[in-house]
Amino acid sequence: MHHCKMVGLVEVEKDLNDEREIREIARNKKVYFSSEYLVLYNKKTDNATIIRVRKEEPLDKTNDNFSFMRKVEGIEVLSKAEDTAIIRSKINPLSNSEILTVAHEIARRKRVKGVVFFGKYDHVNFAIVPEKVPTINVIDVVPPYPSRLLESLKTIRKTQLDIPVSFKFKRINILKIARELTKKFRPSLLVLPCSASGIPEVLNGSKVVFLDKKFDVKNDKIVLIGCKVSKEVFSENFPGKRFIFYNICPRKHKVDGYFITRCCLKNKTGPLMINGHLGYTVHWGDGYEEILTALDNILKKLT
Repeated sequence: MHHCKMVGLVEVEKDLNDEREIREIARNKKVYFSSEYLVLYNKKTDNATIIRVRKEEPLDKTNDNFSFMRKVEGIEVLSKAEDTAIIRSKINPLSNSEILTVAHEIARRKRVKGVVFFGKYDHVNFAIVPEKVPTINVIDVVPPYPSRLLESLKTIRKTQLDIPVSFKFKRINILKIARELTKKFRPSLLVLPCSASGIPEVLNGSKVVFLDKKFDVKNDKIVLIGCKVSKEVFSENFPGKRFIFYNICPRKHKVDGYFITRCCLKNKTGPLMINGHLGYTVHWGDGYEEILTALDNILKKLT
């Protein structure tokens, strides 16, 4: 990705889908020494073409004879007008990660490969979105909404990345699962991992309790939704008590590609293979730094 200081804006009246016209515009043109790219903009038709320029090298490179303007000796057309969208917004043109995030969404929706941004400070920048954008599955349990893992990844994408990446959310909906299991088994007691799950106190006639809260078990028919840890905690608190167990561990979830998920066991974090697909597990309480490390590890395999 590039800094907006490397992008020059040239207003033209030519057909920006005709490569001969585009090359004619650039022929013998002089550009600012820091310009590596030009956005050719036709105000009348409100479209733009993005080109890369090759500039002449100054004969005298000393400071005394430094030339701010350089002659264009060649160009590469990166995106013609028909393949380019124009966005006018308050986006920060200095933020490559923010530009890439927005550009990816625009390119997908409008089926273009180039996106020109007229943004803050009257700066102009652009992004060329590759045809294939890396996609990572994000596996997390909801509710509560939104998924903290997914929201953390979106923030990292917006503020930290220099390449576009797409996230496919694979939700494990504990409320939907609870509704199905209480309807099927009609338990008197539904046990869930923690009270942050956002589940009502009674569901399909079943009383809902949480492992992080005190509760009593008598002659109840019990359904426990959770992971291996949930199962061990319940069995330790109520030894010998029988129950129907449904495992929602994200590490057991089926995936069709690279993935990131969370686990409450610190010793289970790190690289993981599921169905032959490489992924990374972060701890339930990990913050941006640890999640970014996981994301970087996956992107190194994808790019």
